[in-house]
Amino acid sequence: MAFESEPQKKNFCVLEDVYGVMMGFIKTREVGEFVSGALAGAMTKAVLAPLETIRTRMVVGVGSKHIAGSFIEIIEQGGWQGLWAGNAVNMLRIIPTQAIELGTFECVKRAVTSAKEDWEQNGCPRIQIGHVSLDFSFSWLSPTAVGGAAAGIVSTLACHPLEVLKDRLTVNREAYPSISLALSKIYKEGGLGALYSGLSPTLIGMLPYSTCYYFMYEKLKNNYCQANNKKSLNRPEMLLIGALSGFTASTISFPLEVARKRLMVGALQGKCPPHMAAALSEVIKEEGLKGLYRGWEESPYNGSGGGLHAPLVPPSSLQHAFKEATFSGFRMFRNTKSVGPFGYDSMADIWCSWEQNRGNASIRRGLCKQSLHELRTSISKILLCLPVKSLLVFKSVSKQWLCLISDPYFVHKHALRNHRLSTPGLLLLKKLTFAENIYNQEYEFISLDGNVTVVDAPFKTLTFTNGMVDIQQSCNGLLYCHCFRMINKSNHGCKFYYGIYNPSTQHLNTLPLSPLCKHDPHAVCSVNLAFDPLKSPHYEVIFISKVPSNDDHYQIEIYSSETASWRVSGNAFPASIDTWIYPGVFWNGSLHWISTSAESSSLYFEIERESVKTMPMPPVPDGWAKRNIQYFGECRGHMHLIESYDPSTTCFDILEMVTDYTGWIVKYRVDLKELTIAYPEMVRENINVNDEFLDHFDFTVLLVEEEEEKSSKLVLQIPDKVVSYDLNTMSFKKIQELSPRSLHIEGLIRCRYHVFAYQYIESLASV
Repeated sequence: MAFESEPQKKNFCVLEDVYGVMMGFIKTREVGEFVSGALAGAMTKAVLAPLETIRTRMVVGVGSKHIAGSFIEIIEQGGWQGLWAGNAVNMLRIIPTQAIELGTFECVKRAVTSAKEDWEQNGCPRIQIGHVSLDFSFSWLSPTAVGGAAAGIVSTLACHPLEVLKDRLTVNREAYPSISLALSKIYKEGGLGALYSGLSPTLIGMLPYSTCYYFMYEKLKNNYCQANNKKSLNRPEMLLIGALSGFTASTISFPLEVARKRLMVGALQGKCPPHMAAALSEVIKEEGLKGLYRGWEESPYNGSGGGLHAPLVPPSSLQHAFKEATFSGFRMFRNTKSVGPFGYDSMADIWCSWEQNRGNASIRRGLCKQSLHELRTSISKILLCLPVKSLLVFKSVSKQWLCLISDPYFVHKHALRNHRLSTPGLLLLKKLTFAENIYNQEYEFISLDGNVTVVDAPFKTLTFTNGMVDIQQSCNGLLYCHCFRMINKSNHGCKFYYGIYNPSTQHLNTLPLSPLCKHDPHAVCSVNLAFDPLKSPHYEVIFISKVPSNDDHYQIEIYSSETASWRVSGNAFPASIDTWIYPGVFWNGSLHWISTSAESSSLYFEIERESVKTMPMPPVPDGWAKRNIQYFGECRGHMHLIESYDPSTTCFDILEMVTDYTGWIVKYRVDLKELTIAYPEMVRENINVNDEFLDHFDFTVLLVEEEEEKSSKLVLQIPDKVVSYDLNTMSFKKIQELSPRSLHIEGLIRCRYHVFAYQYIESLASV
């Protein structure tokens, strides 16, 4: 039997001591965070490197301006390997960058959290200057935001030279054939400072990105877990919340990303901008404001250090998923016994653990379907909380998201959840011109909250290929339109048809002609849209036509979007021709028409029962043969009517129909005298007091907006302005300036704008 000498035993003990120290260091939380960040960044960049290459070329203006064109150019110039150009240095860059960033974030967040807890127990920091004591309360300080900002700054300062090197290799492989030659050439051209070109915009861009991203991610994660009584997120939820956070953060900082790329690779074209402001100015001068987001469609979900695009989720969310997975593995490693150089018992423990996990592989495979179901459910829950504009953007994320957001069931659920949150705007007919035998119409968008921008306006004109669209009615987010399509310009021939248009999705559905309309198109007296997104994602179009054998009787036809077909409804019914002068108003599941004749009955049509009934109306004053209707419309589940028979007064009543159709009640009494004092241009000059048909005051009611939780408002158009009048406090404010009135139709003495004002409500409804 061999015995170990004393020196051998001593060396053996030293080895075990050194190994113990090493393993103790490796198992620290900080090392785990740095290693997890490095592995997560490396795996993400390796998968998405081709899209990073395309995005970089588009941002700096090299080659094609389109994704497909850039892809083809790269393949032609360098083969498939060209898609991974600069990826070696990219991996060298991303490993330390992500390790430093995620490690710094966790360390700083813990430090700030610990400091806040200490301040809460022992009091906040205090500075004593003589008899003056200054307390600094940091209760508002967010550890997540501070950690995110610190992570972005530290990782950028440490790894920015590698970012410069990667971009040079990506943009011009011929000038920089290898990493060593690229470093040498960059150093010769600008010294060490060249390795930090673009550092200023990078830091400025990274600071809002990293702060916003980490803050939003932690906030959304905590709120979601609290709302669903969960301790942690599963993988699909983690990916989705990371996607939303990364999308917002990258959109905010993308213009600075463009400036940074210009500064770093501008030297290749011999016209490097001197600083960030010059780079931004150069981009705007060459391409306009949209140039600041050139390449954005390829990278709407950037991760730090460069944006990439994945079919389902952005790199930022992938990095979080990879990081959590690797850190979970690291926690398992920390909980195992130390495996010394001669520790066979510990190795056996790890082997048994591995065998056990391998045996559970079949169970994990069996959970795949459950995971996919959880993914869809989690995505649906979060997307249902988002506004329509965001959902329309997210349709481009993947085919799966497109199908989900377009699904009628999802559209219906979204409408039920968010219908009270949407504040309608107005589309006001601004200009009407006549050219080439067709009326061209221009609309002005009125934002009812007063925050109108060019981006908010859904359109100015509705013009499609060889045609024009004329809005006739708005109904809960959809527009019923008359459409004209030019057939032969030489003889001004055109084709007329009907269409349903969703201005949010910009989709138009042209309706097939009904059987009666095909037989006699001129017999159609009224066409109206009925759409209630709270009851169904489908809509119906109501045609009312004259009966050929009896001019006093009318027949109803119904088009259903669910079946894409027409049907005749019931028997013909009697009515006056002036019942169809104004468009019908959809409310309470019925369409309503007011007859302008004092002697004729007004009607409504119950769509579900397909029954025509008489609608009670307020009496017309003696001496008036026709009703003087100032406003007739619906908003937020209320139908209102305003009539005025005294053109010299600023007073009028707002009537509301009772849901059981027992009659109209006076909901508000309005006096606009104070408004005419504030806006004297409302008072018409040189008015003949004997002219009972011309109002003495120039205003038009555009909308009566009834809100349960807020004050109800009256939206008015006065000369060159739109104002909001609070019906409870009787206060008013201007919400938008209008361009000088240009709507003029020859022979029309008085043009009431409410006929040409249409509600705009964002909607996902399919047409």
